[in-house]
Amino acid sequence: QVAGAKHDDLSKVAWMAKIAATGSSPQPIEALTDAAGVIRVDARAPAAMRASLIYRLSYHRFATDEASLASAKGLLYKGSDLARSVDVPALETPLRHFEEVYTSDKWLVRIYKLIKSRT
Repeated sequence: QVAGAKHDDLSKVAWMAKIAATGSSPQPIEALTDAAGVIRVDARAPAAMRASLIYRLSYHRFATDEASLASAKGLLYKGSDLARSVDVPALETPLRHFEEVYTSDKWLVRIYKLIKSRT
Protein backbone atom coordinates (compact mmCIF):
# COMPACT_ATOMS: atom_id res chain seq x y z
CA GLN A 1 0.00 0.00 0.00
CA VAL A 2 1.20 3.50 -0.81
CA ALA A 3 1.77 5.90 2.08
CA GLY A 4 -1.08 8.25 2.90
CA ALA A 5 0.94 11.05 4.49
CA LYS A 6 -1.22 14.07 5.37
CA HIS A 7 1.73 16.48 5.20
CA ASP A 8 3.24 15.74 1.81
CA ASP A 9 4.38 18.25 -0.82
CA LEU A 10 0.93 18.51 -2.41
CA SER A 11 -0.61 19.58 0.87
CA LYS A 12 1.55 22.72 0.60
CA VAL A 13 0.20 23.72 -2.84
CA ALA A 14 -2.22 26.25 -1.35
CA TRP A 15 0.66 28.10 0.31
CA MET A 16 2.77 27.93 -2.86
CA ALA A 17 -0.13 29.34 -4.88
CA LYS A 18 -0.62 32.20 -2.41
CA ILE A 19 3.09 33.03 -2.55
CA ALA A 20 3.06 32.89 -6.36
CA ALA A 21 0.08 35.26 -6.41
CA THR A 22 2.08 37.92 -4.53
CA GLY A 23 5.53 37.55 -6.14
CA SER A 24 7.32 39.78 -8.62
CA SER A 25 5.39 38.23 -11.53
CA PRO A 26 2.09 37.27 -9.85
CA GLN A 27 0.22 34.18 -11.01
CA PRO A 28 -3.52 33.98 -10.30
CA ILE A 29 -4.37 31.44 -7.60
CA GLU A 30 -7.64 30.75 -9.41
CA ALA A 31 -5.73 28.80 -12.07
CA LEU A 32 -5.05 26.06 -9.50
CA THR A 33 -8.53 25.89 -7.97
CA ASP A 34 -11.95 24.78 -9.10
CA ALA A 35 -14.93 27.16 -9.38
CA ALA A 36 -15.53 26.91 -5.62
CA GLY A 37 -11.91 27.87 -4.83
CA VAL A 38 -10.92 24.33 -3.77
CA ILE A 39 -7.53 22.93 -4.75
CA ARG A 40 -8.23 19.55 -6.35
CA VAL A 41 -5.93 16.72 -7.48
CA ASP A 42 -8.52 14.26 -8.79
CA ALA A 43 -10.05 14.03 -12.28
CA ARG A 44 -11.68 17.46 -11.75
CA ALA A 45 -8.36 19.22 -11.08
CA PRO A 46 -7.88 22.30 -13.27
CA ALA A 47 -5.54 22.00 -16.25
CA ALA A 48 -2.99 24.34 -14.60
CA MET A 49 -2.83 22.06 -11.56
CA ARG A 50 -2.42 18.92 -13.68
CA ALA A 51 0.34 20.67 -15.66
CA SER A 52 2.20 21.90 -12.58
CA LEU A 53 5.59 20.40 -11.83
CA ILE A 54 4.73 19.40 -8.26
CA TYR A 55 1.59 17.56 -9.42
CA ARG A 56 3.44 15.78 -12.23
CA LEU A 57 6.36 14.73 -10.00
CA SER A 58 4.03 13.66 -7.18
CA TYR A 59 1.81 11.50 -9.39
CA HIS A 60 4.35 10.26 -11.97
CA ARG A 61 3.61 6.51 -12.49
CA PHE A 62 1.08 6.71 -9.65
CA ALA A 63 -2.15 5.60 -11.30
CA THR A 64 -0.49 2.98 -13.52
CA ASP A 65 1.50 1.40 -10.68
CA GLU A 66 -1.45 1.48 -8.31
CA ALA A 67 -3.68 -0.01 -11.03
CA SER A 68 -1.21 -2.86 -11.46
CA LEU A 69 -1.25 -3.52 -7.72
CA ALA A 70 -5.04 -3.27 -7.62
CA SER A 71 -5.61 -5.68 -10.51
CA ALA A 72 -3.20 -8.16 -8.95
CA LYS A 73 -5.39 -8.06 -5.82
CA GLY A 74 -8.65 -8.20 -7.83
CA LEU A 75 -9.61 -4.58 -7.13
CA LEU A 76 -11.02 -2.17 -9.70
CA TYR A 77 -9.60 1.27 -8.82
CA LYS A 78 -6.89 3.35 -10.50
CA GLY A 79 -4.56 5.15 -8.12
CA SER A 80 -5.99 6.35 -4.84
CA ASP A 81 -4.43 9.26 -3.01
CA LEU A 82 -5.01 8.16 0.57
CA ALA A 83 -4.09 11.55 2.06
CA ARG A 84 -6.84 13.29 0.10
CA SER A 85 -9.23 10.33 -0.33
CA VAL A 86 -9.51 10.72 -4.12
CA ASP A 87 -8.74 8.65 -7.19
CA VAL A 88 -5.97 10.12 -9.31
CA PRO A 89 -6.17 9.80 -13.10
CA ALA A 90 -3.15 8.59 -15.03
CA LEU A 91 -0.94 11.40 -16.28
CA GLU A 92 -1.06 11.80 -20.02
CA THR A 93 2.34 13.41 -20.55
CA PRO A 94 5.64 11.76 -19.65
CA LEU A 95 8.35 13.63 -17.78
CA ARG A 96 10.85 15.21 -20.19
CA HIS A 97 13.24 17.13 -17.96
CA PHE A 98 13.36 14.88 -14.90
CA GLU A 99 14.26 11.25 -14.31
CA GLU A 100 12.97 9.29 -11.35
CA VAL A 101 15.98 7.87 -9.53
CA TYR A 102 14.40 6.56 -6.33
CA THR A 103 10.96 5.84 -4.92
CA SER A 104 10.60 4.17 -1.53
CA ASP A 105 8.45 1.06 -1.16
CA LYS A 106 5.50 3.05 0.23
CA TRP A 107 6.14 6.07 -2.04
CA LEU A 108 6.77 8.32 0.94
CA VAL A 109 10.14 9.40 -0.52
CA ARG A 110 10.63 10.16 -4.20
CA ILE A 111 13.82 11.54 -5.71
CA TYR A 112 14.25 12.89 -9.22
CA LYS A 113 17.25 14.20 -11.07
CA LEU A 114 17.28 16.93 -13.68
CA ILE A 115 18.13 15.59 -17.13
CA LYS A 116 20.91 17.64 -18.71
CA SER A 117 19.97 19.47 -21.87
CA ARG A 118 21.25 17.85 -25.04
CA THR A 119 21.89 21.22 -26.69
